[in-house]
Amino acid sequence: MQSVELVLDPVTEAQLVREWRALADAGLPSQSRHTGASNRPHVTLAVSSALAAEAEERIAAAVAGLPLPIVVGGLGVFGSSPYILVRSVTANAVLLELQARVHAAVEPPAGVFRNLQPGRWNPHI
Repeated sequence: MQSVELVLDPVTEAQLVREWRALADAGLPSQSRHTGASNRPHVTLAVSSALAAEAEERIAAAVAGLPLPIVVGGLGVFGSSPYILVRSVTANAVLLELQARVHAAVEPPAGVFRNLQPGRWNPHI
């Protein structure tokens, strides 16, 4: 799988990493246990089984307006077993339009990650 993700400013990222560590310190599952270099707080905009080579130019055009401010909201839970604890991201017109442009640029296969389709997307970290 390949994804297009928004990463956060250093201050926001550091705060979320501290929250991950607090969960781990309390004996709860946490992303802090995944020590890979690519594991960091992010907002997923689109996912595909494989990105076509020409998709890079379309994605670059879709994200031309970055950076953009986002508002990190409260806690949420995805799934049923195992549960996934997330931080919500306040959806606004600019963010929703960005996600729709990136989704169209990626051209994910039909039916893959329906929750990332524009109109169904629930932005979260």
